[in-house]
Amino acid sequence: MLFSILLLSLLPVTQSQTSTTPSSGGEYVMSENCDPGSWDTFLQSGRDGQPTNGELLQTFSVGCRGDIKRLTQGYFGPATHYERFITGCKGICQQWDALQSQGRSQSRCTCEDLDTCDQNAFFWMCKTLYECRTADEHRNDFCNGCGTGQRDEFDFYEELDCGSAANHRLYIPVMIGLILLTTLLF
Repeated sequence: MLFSILLLSLLPVTQSQTSTTPSSGGEYVMSENCDPGSWDTFLQSGRDGQPTNGELLQTFSVGCRGDIKRLTQGYFGPATHYERFITGCKGICQQWDALQSQGRSQSRCTCEDLDTCDQNAFFWMCKTLYECRTADEHRNDFCNGCGTGQRDEFDFYEELDCGSAANHRLYIPVMIGLILLTTLLF
């Protein structure tokens, strides 16, 4: 009994010390122009009769993370580069990343400011598939890289080496050889 009274009397002191004392390891300083209130407003806003942005972010988060998780459950080995591209850069994952980016730009905050750095496709691809990149690398090199403008898997792999011009190097000597061969035969 005496022990519990002693613990209860120390509890409020410990809580107030924790909340007012800065951490000795260095405290994160929020960006200068960041407006967290703008982020909260963004999350609560939405079109009439439609889900709020916060609800959409939750829906997109669950859907994208589920799609990425399904890539690990392939019966015939790991997911192909194309399957990872389609999942991580198109559809619900693209919508999730775009909505997160829109909210951060409206509030002028970074993901560190809002504690949302784990709320995007590239984080979950790293965590689930061990395919790790920075945000810029994910967007510029993986999602917008070579071959990513193609409509199907065949064309995707055909241009994955940065353009169809690279494939035409072989055709020039072959064409010259064919022209010489036909002129010699006739």
